[in-house]
Amino acid sequence: MKKLLAVLLCLIMVLSMASCGSSGSDKEATGSTSGSGQEAAGSGGSAETAETAETSDIDWPTKPIEVIIPFGAGGDSDAYLRALTPELSKILGVDVIVTNMSGESLGAISEYLKRDADGYTVFYYNTSLNATEAAGKYGDISLINDMVPAGVIASDENTGLFVRADSGITNFEQFLTAAADPSFKFANGTQNVEAYLSSELAKQTGVDFHYVAQASDSSGRTLQLLSGEVDAIYSTYGNFTDYIAQGEVVCVGLLSDHRNPNLPDVPTLAEQMEGVSVTNPKRYLFRMKAGVDQAIVDKFADAVKEAVGTGCLDSVAEMYFAEVSYMSPADQQAFETERVEGMKAAFAEE
Repeated sequence: MKKLLAVLLCLIMVLSMASCGSSGSDKEATGSTSGSGQEAAGSGGSAETAETAETSDIDWPTKPIEVIIPFGAGGDSDAYLRALTPELSKILGVDVIVTNMSGESLGAISEYLKRDADGYTVFYYNTSLNATEAAGKYGDISLINDMVPAGVIASDENTGLFVRADSGITNFEQFLTAAADPSFKFANGTQNVEAYLSSELAKQTGVDFHYVAQASDSSGRTLQLLSGEVDAIYSTYGNFTDYIAQGEVVCVGLLSDHRNPNLPDVPTLAEQMEGVSVTNPKRYLFRMKAGVDQAIVDKFADAVKEAVGTGCLDSVAEMYFAEVSYMSPADQQAFETERVEGMKAAFAEE
């Protein structure tokens, strides 16, 4: 009898402690704030608490997660991902493994879509792929329809036009004069973001550019420029800071509607020539295959947001003169949909 009473008393104490602990956790979650101001302003405390509780209850992940990236190692997209994945691994409690698949992005997308919709394979890319989709190169496959958004980690509006310093070109006007010569080789792609930018630039300047096939990734295009294989390329400013400092490469101007506060001495194309408005807002982001349990997508997106908040991307963003900025899946979907539809319209005019 004494043993029975002792057991009952212990049980009552355990239940009482559990109840107190639960109450304290709820208060802490409701009162906490995290992430960007935009994200915090868009959701109330109680909703955030409910979402956190729901995603934490699912039995995922229980094994390593593979992230497929359709670019080679060494570029800006790869740098952000590799800085983020160690933090994601800590937060999710499993290894997050990066698989680079350089070459045509359609191959990487097709390979990804063969995987099970179980949340253990994630697709990571940058918005240069939006132009390829808009041009119809993916056929019936659609990033924004066949995959669900899972969060944006950084924003880069530092796409620029770059030439070798030995060309003598120092500004956009000189670039257009040189580019009008048939011997001037301008690296360009087909049915991709560079093709879109070049098409818009040609329309707005009236210059008939002479194109040479570009390498599939930023590292390859850099080699093309430095070796003299081509005379001009599009690239992210951060890819050339060392070459610019060494006097080997010149940035003709940034494709943006405003100067980058981190690069106050670098002009935009728009300010150098009236009527030029070509821009390339670049984002780095995740998607999962349609059909993945939404609770898994939400848990992954929450982990991405938390990882971004640790500051693990700050040094990469500083190197590329970019901005660490988490964007929610809903905002990501709206941004990419508008971008793809706008590019479709531009391609249709050609």
